[in-house]
Amino acid sequence: MNDAERFKLLHAPYRPPRCRVGGKLFCLVRGWVTVRQISAGPIPWPVAKGPGRGGRPSLVLCGDLVKAVTRESEIAVGHHWGVGLWSVWKWRRALGVPATNAGTSRLRRDYFAEPWAQEARAKAHAQSRDPCRDGPRREKIRASKQGKPRPPSVGRRVSEALRGRPLTEEHRRKLSEAQRRRGARPPKAGRPWAPQEEALLGQLPDAEVARRTGRTLGAVRSWRQRLRIPSVSGKGPRMRPRGPEA
Repeated sequence: MNDAERFKLLHAPYRPPRCRVGGKLFCLVRGWVTVRQISAGPIPWPVAKGPGRGGRPSLVLCGDLVKAVTRESEIAVGHHWGVGLWSVWKWRRALGVPATNAGTSRLRRDYFAEPWAQEARAKAHAQSRDPCRDGPRREKIRASKQGKPRPPSVGRRVSEALRGRPLTEEHRRKLSEAQRRRGARPPKAGRPWAPQEEALLGQLPDAEVARRTGRTLGAVRSWRQRLRIPSVSGKGPRMRPRGPEA
């Protein structure tokens, strides 16, 4: 594709608005502005200074320029109006122009018809359908990642992607089975009580049991009351020893 085809305007001609230096024009980005000069691009266009003392002069977004930004590709508008792609991108964003319009679609279609593009697509298709190449490649990727911790950034992205999504019953069941296989306990369950730790309940004050087991005083008192073991300190509520139910 040569430059003439790359910079081609689909809906030409575009004509500048009738104005003179010192006159007023309405810009869709800055409102009413005063024309300072006429640009020297392939399509001459009125230029106005930005608001404030430090405002930079730029083209007035009005008339046929609005139509061109809406319908033509970015590089075509930039070439014929003598501006950079950053300016065209800002105009498209201000006008709500989608990323792909008629001009951009035509440009991409012509690019895809180029010989180099066809060769690249054929090579990619051949590689994707080659089982001999794809199998060892996947095995190599798996072996390189096996046993390595996942980066924190990946975990954050996965959490953000799943946040707000309701879990299905099937998904909850699979998560519970995976936790049971690992021997994990729910966060609210805490550390399970060992038989030797329960043997201290009722034999020592709750504060001493908490110190020896590394638990909080509230956790010791709650578990002792749940087992209906009386306190030896005499200060806490006495519980009837647990026995056979009547």
